[in-house]
Amino acid sequence: MVNLKFPSKLLYRVLESVEEQGFCVLGAEEMEHLFSRFQGGFAARREALEEFAILSGLTMETTPFRDKIGCKDFERVAEFKRWLSSHPKRRSIRAYLLYELPNGSDDF
Repeated sequence: MVNLKFPSKLLYRVLESVEEQGFCVLGAEEMEHLFSRFQGGFAARREALEEFAILSGLTMETTPFRDKIGCKDFERVAEFKRWLSSHPKRRSIRAYLLYELPNGSDDF
């Protein structure tokens, strides 16, 4: 029985990848293709992704940042991420954010 709810080519690609490698990672284009048939926001897309994983015989592993840090903070972080992604000195800014000085100072 064919499930027309999800793109069959994508489902077969996932199944083949899992059989060959033991896992599958979907790219941004594939995720958009998967979600293009669904209306709704975050919850509807997550439900669709969970159903797709079940059909593929997989377990879904995601990092629910929104759940971990809360909706309001997540939106602020997402806005910062968008700003950072196009900033000409984004590498230096990332280094600053990740670097921890031994004395606890924020000065470089």
